[in-house]
Amino acid sequence: MSGQGTHANDDNVDSNPSMAEPTLVSNNPADVYSQSDSTPTMPESIDVPTGGTPSTDGEQQPTAGRMASIRGSYGSQGFSQRVTSLLLSSWSSGTNISYNSAWSKWNSWCSERAVNPLHAPLAVILDFLADLHAKGLYYSTINLHRSAISSCHVKVDGFQVGEHPLVKRLMRGIYRVSPPLPRYSHTWEVDKVLTYLKSLGPNISMTLKNLTLKLTMLLALTAAKRCSELARLDCRFMNFTRNESVTFVLPGLSKSKKLNVSVTFHSFPSDRLLCAVDCLNEYLVRTEQFRLSDDSDPLLLSFIKPHNSIKPCTVARWLRMVMKDAGIDTSIFKAHSTRSASSSKVHNMGVSTADIMKTANWSCQSTFTKFYMRNSVAKGDDFSKAVLRL
Repeated sequence: MSGQGTHANDDNVDSNPSMAEPTLVSNNPADVYSQSDSTPTMPESIDVPTGGTPSTDGEQQPTAGRMASIRGSYGSQGFSQRVTSLLLSSWSSGTNISYNSAWSKWNSWCSERAVNPLHAPLAVILDFLADLHAKGLYYSTINLHRSAISSCHVKVDGFQVGEHPLVKRLMRGIYRVSPPLPRYSHTWEVDKVLTYLKSLGPNISMTLKNLTLKLTMLLALTAAKRCSELARLDCRFMNFTRNESVTFVLPGLSKSKKLNVSVTFHSFPSDRLLCAVDCLNEYLVRTEQFRLSDDSDPLLLSFIKPHNSIKPCTVARWLRMVMKDAGIDTSIFKAHSTRSASSSKVHNMGVSTADIMKTANWSCQSTFTKFYMRNSVAKGDDFSKAVLRL
């Protein structure tokens, strides 16, 4: 299954075979915010409806991209540009990227079968989802495609595509046949990365590149944050506490839709070469001349001129660079594995599950236990101090 889909984790899996998290938009304005929070009861047997509306001329009608299709639908209903823009803003940029990719695959599937992707019969939709499963894609990836289709497609038998009883039953079958699995059966040794970071020497003598990479890894390990959260750290919302810790309030919404999420990095006086606060202070001195923007002041900047702000994919690449240099097999472990590696280490060292969940912003203990807690090398301290102990 390599290269197809993604393993389930807290970023992309829906453990209940119902709709994926983002709210789906109906072509009926009255239904935009009327989706029920509960899952409709599934009868034991259902008469299979025909569903959908095939193209009248037997050929696929030309369609635009996903967002253009939704915009056109809103326009045809008489929504103003202002209203349309706000409705389209209900999806995050990350969700749009994922949905647009899935919609493109669905569009190609329909093109090969001369079906209008906006008015496909139910049988075609079910066959598409079943084909994704036959190709070895994971449940979470198939669920993503279901949501992408549902965000644009007209209702089928009075249901949004993703909420149609037969689509939900098919997804339940996929869930039972191929339940979501964690990406990794084990995790890597954090101590190998820490030993490598120490070998780079004092912060003051490091190149800007190595200092940037070291800081990024220390931030990722000591707070178990996602790449997207590290990329959002902003010096405008930074507060030092007697040089013992530094707290950032993340601007905007978190992945879990929470406001004013904060993250604190503590000093580590027992080994200054691994102290995230010391490394951060040196980094701020080195990058002060590059911080000229009045609108934002992102903490992490590119170490290549003109030292622009960076995106989550750059953070992920930097983490992989450090992992590879430290001897971690990056053909197996990706940047997101820093959350699992650090959390597993501190758990094995006696840090409570409650403290781990609070640090990593997991609201459900089963998420950590099922997808992140793995065997690793390994008494109790707080999270950041425990993860740095060699």
